[in-house]
Amino acid sequence: MQRFHATHSSASEEGDYLQILFEESSEQEGHQYLLVQPQFETPDGGLCYIETEDHDLAGHFRIRSARLGRRSLRLNWGRTSEEAAEVTFEADDRTFAEISKVLRIMVPSADVADEERC
Repeated sequence: MQRFHATHSSASEEGDYLQILFEESSEQEGHQYLLVQPQFETPDGGLCYIETEDHDLAGHFRIRSARLGRRSLRLNWGRTSEEAAEVTFEADDRTFAEISKVLRIMVPSADVADEERC
């Protein structure tokens, strides 16, 4: 399982294009990151493109589970414990709301903690 603290987190939504990105300081060479995008060009049955700095874990996967809290994301996309990530992060209310919205679109079954409980 990939574990790291993201100093940068963001979500993008433009038409059919969706993306969530968490990354350590990009000034570090070989920094850890997690990028998640749905496949939107062709029907795919709900697969997402997942990319990390470990290229062996990158590819198109069905996200098996997602849990977003106010300060962390846990994502499982494969059948092994290596195909998972746990990311802690700091985000202002606007960024957290954007991440929540995009994650719910990409993974309708995602467990997203509402802001009042966090």
